[in-house]
Amino acid sequence: MDTNQLQTLLSTSSEQTSNFQMWKVTWIDAQTTGDSGWGDLEEMKEEALTSPPVIVTLGYVLHDCETHVALTETIGPAECGHVTKIPKGMILEAYTLTTRDLLPK
Repeated sequence: MDTNQLQTLLSTSSEQTSNFQMWKVTWIDAQTTGDSGWGDLEEMKEEALTSPPVIVTLGYVLHDCETHVALTETIGPAECGHVTKIPKGMILEAYTLTTRDLLPK
């Protein structure tokens, strides 16, 4: 897809998304390690030393409040994809994306 096609696609889809900001959120994810059975204590202690994963999520903002932001990656006129709720305390960086951010450089 060339730049002109992408610009056309973004402008035609803007009608259904005009009420929603698109954000890029970088956040620290909570992580659970282990299966349903018992884990080896020494292995779990080693795992406990590793940093939790840093995740990047792009999505349309459905809700933004003091405690969390809720994003969906896909949106239509009367439907949307799954919702990801990210607690504000886990967010490292969040900002609004513009059409310029989405176009190839």
